[in-house]
Amino acid sequence: MAGPEIAALCRPGRLTGRAPGRTLEIHAPSGAAAAQLQMQTETLLARVNRYLGPGAVARITIVQSAVAGQFQTKQSQPAPPTSGEDTPLGTALSSFRAAINRKNGGK
Repeated sequence: MAGPEIAALCRPGRLTGRAPGRTLEIHAPSGAAAAQLQMQTETLLARVNRYLGPGAVARITIVQSAVAGQFQTKQSQPAPPTSGEDTPLGTALSSFRAAINRKNGGK
């Protein structure tokens, strides 16, 4: 219901209060995730109310909590080393290096 981007950042918590005016508590594993969720609160609220019915949830509160095994983070893999010559940046640096060497008398 939340969508893959939001679901990767949080887990649902409690739904408190009575309709209308319920509060949905969601748990974020870090401050950074909580900040991202805060920016998407309106989107998430609309999706939740589309699923549960109009006005079912009035507010969303975000709680920072890292429960062991509950959240999985993606770790980026380092790019494989390249010679540097086969990339646009490598080509530009090689040209720049050659120009400097010519200007300095081939040193």
